[in-house]
Amino acid sequence: GSGGGGGGERPLFPLFRQTVSFVEPRTRTHVVLVGCMHFNPHSVALATREIAERGERGALGAVVLEQCERRWRRAQERADPNASAWKRLLLTNEMQAAADACEKYGAKLVLGDQGIEELGGALKAEAKRTVADLLSPHEGGWVRVARDLTEGAEESFFSSGADGLRATDLLDPRLVLTAPVTLIRYPAALLLKAPKTAAFVLGWFGALALAPAWVPAFSDSMPSGVGAEALVLALEVAQILLVSRVGMTALLRKRNEILAAKIHEACVAEAQAVEGAAGGGGDGGSERTVVAVLGAAHCNGVHAILARGEGDGA
Repeated sequence: GSGGGGGGERPLFPLFRQTVSFVEPRTRTHVVLVGCMHFNPHSVALATREIAERGERGALGAVVLEQCERRWRRAQERADPNASAWKRLLLTNEMQAAADACEKYGAKLVLGDQGIEELGGALKAEAKRTVADLLSPHEGGWVRVARDLTEGAEESFFSSGADGLRATDLLDPRLVLTAPVTLIRYPAALLLKAPKTAAFVLGWFGALALAPAWVPAFSDSMPSGVGAEALVLALEVAQILLVSRVGMTALLRKRNEILAAKIHEACVAEAQAVEGAAGGGGDGGSERTVVAVLGAAHCNGVHAILARGEGDGA
């Protein structure tokens, strides 16, 4: 089953939810996936509330964050307790809020994401593979791109059925009304914490925006009958397919597997702790909850992996 919170409190907007609650089948440990819009004030409050609600009644086992060791260490090193109010406001995010709540209640903090170096390599490799496939339609390249997109969408968004998050959940007024804050915080935080990455992203989208301006000149060297409009359309489609496939495979599917494996590890540790406390006579289950704070796009895929009894990294 799934739910938007605990403690019997009636939600203000019952039609919308950003959490998925279930029992991990192999360890019988309670799990809550909190689907966040990064840097969104409502998501910050939701992650804090889900952890605090369980922490207050002694039911919090561990908190898993969509963060890797290196990114988290750098974020902590750059954290300035004397930072100005505006900087603290810009950098406020659900991961730090969840970590603070986790520390408050003495729970174990687990960093569950793929390493940033490994992720960078995966993005580059997937981009090269996609470009090669787009340039080789007669060798099955287009079929491979279409297959990855359809299978990825099915697994990442629709595999949880009624138990998962729905697209309409993103229409929650609390998310929509605070979305402008996200649009300011996200790029601002990127500029402050990773200026090189921010420069690359801005350069990439800048090049895409300027591309239609130089396509007409390039089209003069193309065979007759191939107009500038056709080149612009082909370029736009290629851009969409490139970004979509890289995002679906390297950013979503692979990381879903890694996040699920870390959540499962936390469930195993929690179940073992309960069994040890019971002198080996427990049933292996735990009433304490593992709370995972993730981007909303990861929730359904991670839930589906764990619900199938997978997610052990094998």
